[in-house]
Amino acid sequence: MASQSFRSQPMEGERLIKSDVIWYKDKLCTETFKSDEYRAELVSSGLTQQAVDGILNISGTAYVSFAKNGANANFGNAIDAVTKWRMTMENFVKTQSKEDQDAYGKFCKKQEEEYRKRFF
Repeated sequence: MASQSFRSQPMEGERLIKSDVIWYKDKLCTETFKSDEYRAELVSSGLTQQAVDGILNISGTAYVSFAKNGANANFGNAIDAVTKWRMTMENFVKTQSKEDQDAYGKFCKKQEEEYRKRFF
């Protein structure tokens, strides 16, 4: 996965993800998908900083990509976005250490249990 350099402002037409701030096309997106809380959960799961940064980058990129649909978002866009996010995440996690893979697996299992309680 290519590394991303961070700047305080994005270049023209570029997205920039840094902590809980997302820039897209020179506009600050204030919807942050609870990134501080999400980051804390990833860290407490035992993931390395490199893995956490990669996971947040993938998630932020997916969020910005889907947000570009705006009012034109539809079911197909949503399915495509979730599928692309999941496949990208799976590919990324496979490149991480065994310890990070195990920690991410435990994190996902915990998230799944919490979502089951919340939605079902």
